[in-house]
Amino acid sequence: MRRHIAAVALAICAAAPLQAQPEFVKLYQATFAEAEIRQLIVFYRTPLGQRLIEKQPELTRGTGLVYRRLMAPHMQELQQRMMSRMGVGY
Repeated sequence: MRRHIAAVALAICAAAPLQAQPEFVKLYQATFAEAEIRQLIVFYRTPLGQRLIEKQPELTRGTGLVYRRLMAPHMQELQQRMMSRMGVGY
C-alpha cells in the first residue's frame, strides 16, 4: 500500500522537495484507504487528473490569495485576541 500512496503523493506534490515527500505519504496514508488510493491513481492517470496535477500549484496560490483577502479585514482583531490570550498588551 505504501508504494501506491507514494505514487499518488508524488504525482500530486511532484514539485515538493524530496525531504517533504515522506510527509505527504503519511498524510495520504492517514486520510485515504488503500482502495481509495488505487482509485486516485487511476484518476491521476486520466487527462483530467493530469490537468489537475498541472494546475494544482496555481489553485493552491489562488486559494491562499482568497483566504488572505477574506481574512485581511479581521487580522487586527485576531492579533488583539491572540495577544490578550498570551497576556501581552499593546
